[in-house]
Amino acid sequence: MSSLRGAEWDLWGVDPDTAHAALRARALGEVAERVDPEEPARRMQEAESLEELERRLWPGS
Repeated sequence: MSSLRGAEWDLWGVDPDTAHAALRARALGEVAERVDPEEPARRMQEAESLEELERRLWPGS
């Protein structure tokens, strides 16, 4: 471990490699949520379900 990494460890009380790995995993998880390939299909299904519910609740509108 370099002296700079040692200083980070002393300052924050966290191993910099572990902290970096955790931040990277979190960022990748957030990106994966935003780029979910099934999201458009899910939204269409929700919209169709809402339209069907509206037709049942208000049949004449």
